Amino acid sequence: MIIPDTAGDKKPSQGTIIKVGVTAKEHKFLVKAGDVVFFKSYSPEEVEVDGKTYLLLNEEDILAVVK
Repeated sequence: MIIPDTAGDKKPSQGTIIKVGVTAKEHKFLVKAGDVVFFKSYSPEEVEVDGKTYLLLNEEDILAVVK
């Protein structure tokens, strides 16, 4: 995936998956802990746990996994 500089503020953000959560239904996730991903910059919810800030996002907001 190549993101041109002309993308402006619409560039996705990048992060590393720390943990994959569970849902009420059985779900096979496409990502796993340690994966580096690009995601929609407006989608994550920011939470603080023990003084560290984490981003929570839905799998459908992940645009690409960096291999």
